[in-house]
Amino acid sequence: MKDVINDILKAALLYETYDMSPEDKSYLKDYDDVLKNDRLKVLKEEMREAFHVCDEKKVRILVEKALEVHRIQDVCRIMILLIEETERTAFGPSVFRFGIKTWVLSYVIKDYEIMRYLYHEVFEKRLKPWKKKKLAVAVVEPDMHEYGALYGEIILKLAGYEIVNLGYNLPIKKVLGDVKSKKIDILVLTSILSDPYDNMESIVKELKGTKTKVIISGTMPWEIVRRIKADGYINCLALGPKVIDHLTGVKKYTEHEVPILYD
Repeated sequence: MKDVINDILKAALLYETYDMSPEDKSYLKDYDDVLKNDRLKVLKEEMREAFHVCDEKKVRILVEKALEVHRIQDVCRIMILLIEETERTAFGPSVFRFGIKTWVLSYVIKDYEIMRYLYHEVFEKRLKPWKKKKLAVAVVEPDMHEYGALYGEIILKLAGYEIVNLGYNLPIKKVLGDVKSKKIDILVLTSILSDPYDNMESIVKELKGTKTKVIISGTMPWEIVRRIKADGYINCLALGPKVIDHLTGVKKYTEHEVPILYD
Protein backbone atom coordinates (compact mmCIF):
# COMPACT_ATOMS: atom_id res chain seq x y z
CA MET A 1 0.00 0.00 0.00
CA LYS A 2 2.84 2.38 0.84
CA ASP A 3 4.33 1.89 -2.65
CA VAL A 4 0.97 2.65 -4.23
CA ILE A 5 0.63 5.84 -2.19
CA ASN A 6 4.15 6.92 -3.15
CA ASP A 7 3.37 6.32 -6.84
CA ILE A 8 0.29 8.51 -6.51
CA LEU A 9 2.31 11.24 -4.83
CA LYS A 10 4.98 11.11 -7.53
CA ALA A 11 2.29 11.41 -10.17
CA ALA A 12 0.86 14.42 -8.33
CA LEU A 13 4.35 15.94 -8.25
CA LEU A 14 4.69 15.58 -12.03
CA TYR A 15 1.25 17.13 -12.41
CA GLU A 16 2.47 20.06 -10.35
CA THR A 17 5.56 20.53 -12.51
CA TYR A 18 3.72 20.71 -15.81
CA ASP A 19 0.34 22.17 -14.93
CA MET A 20 1.31 25.36 -13.10
CA SER A 21 0.87 28.49 -15.19
CA PRO A 22 3.68 31.08 -15.50
CA GLU A 23 1.69 33.36 -13.20
CA ASP A 24 1.45 30.65 -10.54
CA LYS A 25 5.20 30.04 -10.80
CA SER A 26 5.99 33.72 -10.26
CA TYR A 27 6.21 33.21 -6.50
CA LEU A 28 9.55 31.46 -7.07
CA LYS A 29 11.13 34.86 -7.72
CA ASP A 30 10.83 35.60 -4.02
CA TYR A 31 13.44 32.91 -3.41
CA ASP A 32 15.93 34.00 -6.09
CA ASP A 33 18.38 35.21 -3.47
CA VAL A 34 18.38 31.72 -1.93
CA LEU A 35 18.20 29.60 -5.05
CA LYS A 36 20.91 31.46 -7.02
CA ASN A 37 23.30 29.66 -4.68
CA ASP A 38 24.03 26.45 -6.61
CA ARG A 39 24.46 24.32 -3.50
CA LEU A 40 21.12 25.51 -2.12
CA LYS A 41 19.47 24.87 -5.47
CA VAL A 42 20.70 21.26 -5.43
CA LEU A 43 19.59 20.89 -1.82
CA LYS A 44 16.14 22.21 -2.69
CA GLU A 45 15.70 19.66 -5.49
CA GLU A 46 16.91 16.80 -3.27
CA MET A 47 14.62 17.86 -0.43
CA ARG A 48 11.75 18.33 -2.87
CA GLU A 49 11.84 14.70 -3.94
CA ALA A 50 12.15 13.33 -0.39
CA PHE A 51 9.63 15.82 1.00
CA HIS A 52 6.82 15.10 -1.45
CA VAL A 53 7.09 11.31 -1.24
CA CYS A 54 7.08 11.53 2.56
CA ASP A 55 10.46 9.88 3.09
CA GLU A 56 11.09 11.03 6.67
CA LYS A 57 14.47 9.30 7.03
CA LYS A 58 15.87 10.65 3.77
CA VAL A 59 14.69 14.21 4.25
CA ARG A 60 15.99 14.28 7.83
CA ILE A 61 19.45 13.19 6.67
CA LEU A 62 19.43 15.84 3.94
CA VAL A 63 18.38 18.58 6.34
CA GLU A 64 20.92 17.66 8.99
CA LYS A 65 23.71 17.64 6.40
CA ALA A 66 22.45 20.96 5.01
CA LEU A 67 22.60 22.58 8.42
CA GLU A 68 26.31 21.77 8.57
CA VAL A 69 27.06 24.00 5.57
CA HIS A 70 24.08 26.39 5.19
CA ARG A 71 22.44 28.98 7.40
CA ILE A 72 19.46 27.62 9.28
CA GLN A 73 17.38 30.52 7.92
CA ASP A 74 18.00 29.42 4.33
CA VAL A 75 17.15 25.78 5.01
CA CYS A 76 13.92 26.90 6.71
CA ARG A 77 13.01 29.08 3.72
CA ILE A 78 13.45 26.13 1.38
CA MET A 79 11.07 24.09 3.54
CA ILE A 80 8.47 26.85 3.38
CA LEU A 81 8.91 27.05 -0.40
CA LEU A 82 8.28 23.31 -0.71
CA ILE A 83 5.07 23.62 1.31
CA GLU A 84 3.99 26.51 -0.92
CA GLU A 85 4.60 24.45 -4.06
CA THR A 86 2.41 21.68 -2.69
CA GLU A 87 -0.38 24.00 -1.63
CA ARG A 88 -0.47 25.86 -4.93
CA THR A 89 -0.78 22.58 -6.81
CA ALA A 90 -3.36 21.00 -4.54
CA PHE A 91 -5.57 24.02 -3.96
CA GLY A 92 -5.16 25.48 -7.44
CA PRO A 93 -4.97 29.07 -8.70
CA SER A 94 -8.60 29.89 -7.91
CA VAL A 95 -8.03 29.12 -4.24
CA PHE A 96 -5.07 31.46 -4.02
CA ARG A 97 -7.09 34.24 -5.61
CA PHE A 98 -10.49 33.80 -4.02
CA GLY A 99 -10.12 31.74 -0.86
CA ILE A 100 -10.45 28.07 0.01
CA LYS A 101 -13.73 26.52 -1.13
CA THR A 102 -12.86 22.85 -0.71
CA TRP A 103 -10.08 20.86 0.93
CA VAL A 104 -8.44 18.71 -1.73
CA LEU A 105 -5.60 16.22 -2.15
CA SER A 106 -4.51 14.64 1.08
CA TYR A 107 -0.84 14.78 0.14
CA VAL A 108 -0.85 18.39 1.40
CA ILE A 109 -1.40 17.02 4.90
CA LYS A 110 1.42 14.55 4.35
CA ASP A 111 3.79 17.43 3.61
CA TYR A 112 2.58 19.26 6.72
CA GLU A 113 3.36 16.15 8.75
CA ILE A 114 6.87 15.95 7.28
CA MET A 115 7.36 19.60 8.23
CA ARG A 116 6.14 18.95 11.76
CA TYR A 117 8.38 15.89 12.07
CA LEU A 118 11.44 17.84 10.92
CA TYR A 119 10.67 20.71 13.25
CA HIS A 120 10.45 18.54 16.37
CA GLU A 121 13.28 16.18 15.42
CA VAL A 122 15.78 18.64 13.95
CA PHE A 123 14.93 22.33 14.28
CA GLU A 124 13.24 22.84 17.64
CA LYS A 125 16.42 22.86 19.75
CA ARG A 126 18.48 24.80 17.20
CA LEU A 127 16.04 27.43 16.00
CA LYS A 128 15.89 30.88 17.58
CA PRO A 129 13.68 33.75 16.38
CA TRP A 130 15.47 36.29 14.22
CA LYS A 131 12.48 38.59 13.63
CA LYS A 132 11.45 40.92 16.42
CA LYS A 133 7.64 40.79 16.40
CA LYS A 134 5.76 38.49 18.78
CA LEU A 135 2.92 36.44 17.32
CA ALA A 136 0.15 34.31 18.73
CA VAL A 137 -2.10 31.74 17.06
CA ALA A 138 -5.50 30.84 18.50
CA VAL A 139 -8.58 28.76 17.68
CA VAL A 140 -11.75 30.37 19.05
CA GLU A 141 -14.65 28.42 20.50
CA PRO A 142 -16.54 26.35 19.50
CA ASP A 143 -13.84 25.11 17.08
CA MET A 144 -11.99 22.07 18.47
CA HIS A 145 -9.63 21.60 15.51
CA GLU A 146 -6.11 22.25 16.77
CA TYR A 147 -4.05 20.99 13.83
CA GLY A 148 -4.33 24.18 11.79
CA ALA A 149 -2.91 26.12 14.73
CA LEU A 150 -0.14 23.57 15.25
CA TYR A 151 0.95 23.68 11.61
CA GLY A 152 0.69 27.46 11.59
CA GLU A 153 2.80 27.74 14.72
CA ILE A 154 5.56 25.62 13.21
CA ILE A 155 5.73 27.33 9.82
CA LEU A 156 5.85 30.77 11.45
CA LYS A 157 8.68 29.62 13.70
CA LEU A 158 10.51 28.36 10.61
CA ALA A 159 9.99 31.85 9.17
CA GLY A 160 11.85 33.37 12.12
CA TYR A 161 9.06 34.64 14.35
CA GLU A 162 8.54 34.15 18.06
CA ILE A 163 5.09 32.63 18.33
CA VAL A 164 2.83 31.54 21.16
CA ASN A 165 0.14 28.91 20.60
CA LEU A 166 -2.73 30.06 22.84
CA GLY A 167 -4.72 26.86 22.26
CA TYR A 168 -8.08 25.85 20.80
CA ASN A 169 -11.77 26.16 21.72
CA LEU A 170 -10.92 29.44 23.46
CA PRO A 171 -13.45 31.94 24.87
CA ILE A 172 -13.18 35.51 23.62
CA LYS A 173 -12.12 36.83 27.04
CA LYS A 174 -9.31 34.28 27.25
CA VAL A 175 -7.91 35.30 23.86
CA LEU A 176 -8.10 39.02 24.61
CA GLY A 177 -6.56 38.54 28.04
CA ASP A 178 -3.64 36.53 26.66
CA VAL A 179 -3.03 39.04 23.87
CA LYS A 180 -2.73 41.81 26.44
CA SER A 181 -0.72 39.94 29.07
CA LYS A 182 1.71 38.39 26.57
CA LYS A 183 2.09 41.66 24.61
CA ILE A 184 1.22 40.12 21.25
CA ASP A 185 1.99 42.15 18.11
CA ILE A 186 0.03 39.96 15.66
CA LEU A 187 -2.78 37.55 16.47
CA VAL A 188 -3.61 34.79 13.97
CA LEU A 189 -7.13 33.43 14.39
CA THR A 190 -7.56 30.16 12.53
CA SER A 191 -10.59 27.97 11.94
CA ILE A 192 -11.94 25.36 9.54
CA LEU A 193 -15.52 25.76 10.76
CA SER A 194 -18.04 28.55 10.24
CA ASP A 195 -19.27 28.43 13.85
CA PRO A 196 -16.53 30.72 15.32
CA TYR A 197 -17.03 33.54 12.76
CA ASP A 198 -19.04 35.75 15.15
CA ASN A 199 -16.51 35.27 17.95
CA MET A 200 -13.64 36.02 15.58
CA GLU A 201 -15.40 39.20 14.48
CA SER A 202 -15.84 40.24 18.11
CA ILE A 203 -12.11 39.83 18.74
CA VAL A 204 -11.26 41.87 15.63
CA LYS A 205 -13.53 44.69 16.85
CA GLU A 206 -12.05 44.63 20.35
CA LEU A 207 -8.50 44.86 19.05
CA LYS A 208 -9.19 47.47 16.36
CA GLY A 209 -7.22 50.59 17.17
CA THR A 210 -4.73 48.77 19.41
CA LYS A 211 -1.16 47.89 18.49
CA THR A 212 -2.17 44.26 17.86
CA LYS A 213 -3.04 43.37 14.26
CA VAL A 214 -5.41 40.47 13.63
CA ILE A 215 -5.06 38.02 10.76
CA ILE A 216 -7.72 35.48 9.83
CA SER A 217 -6.52 32.07 8.65
CA GLY A 218 -8.31 28.96 7.47
CA THR A 219 -11.37 28.28 5.36
CA MET A 220 -13.26 31.54 5.91
CA PRO A 221 -14.12 33.14 2.52
CA TRP A 222 -12.15 36.32 1.96
CA GLU A 223 -15.35 38.34 1.51
CA ILE A 224 -16.20 37.68 5.17
CA VAL A 225 -12.68 38.63 6.25
CA ARG A 226 -13.06 41.98 4.50
CA ARG A 227 -16.48 42.47 6.04
CA ILE A 228 -15.24 42.01 9.58
CA LYS A 229 -12.23 44.26 8.77
CA ALA A 230 -9.40 41.99 9.81
CA ASP A 231 -5.92 43.32 9.05
CA GLY A 232 -5.02 40.45 6.76
CA TYR A 233 -5.92 37.03 5.45
CA ILE A 234 -3.93 33.79 5.21
CA ASN A 235 -5.85 31.48 2.89
CA CYS A 236 -3.05 28.90 2.59
CA LEU A 237 -0.50 27.97 5.23
CA ALA A 238 2.73 28.76 3.38
CA LEU A 239 1.58 32.31 2.62
CA GLY A 240 1.43 33.06 6.35
CA PRO A 241 5.05 34.25 6.64
CA LYS A 242 4.66 36.54 3.61
CA VAL A 243 1.45 38.12 4.90
CA ILE A 244 3.01 38.71 8.31
CA ASP A 245 6.29 39.99 6.82
CA HIS A 246 4.18 42.48 4.86
CA LEU A 247 2.16 43.65 7.86
CA THR A 248 5.24 44.00 10.08
CA GLY A 249 7.27 45.80 7.44
CA VAL A 250 9.90 43.07 7.11
CA LYS A 251 9.26 42.95 3.37
CA LYS A 252 6.50 44.48 1.27
CA TYR A 253 4.56 42.43 -1.27
CA THR A 254 1.95 43.29 -3.85
CA GLU A 255 -1.42 41.57 -3.98
CA HIS A 256 -0.23 39.89 -7.18
CA GLU A 257 2.68 38.31 -5.33
CA VAL A 258 0.52 37.24 -2.39
CA PRO A 259 -3.13 37.09 -3.49
CA ILE A 260 -5.77 38.35 -1.05
CA LEU A 261 -3.20 40.39 0.82
CA TYR A 262 -4.34 43.79 1.96
CA ASP A 263 -3.69 46.37 4.67
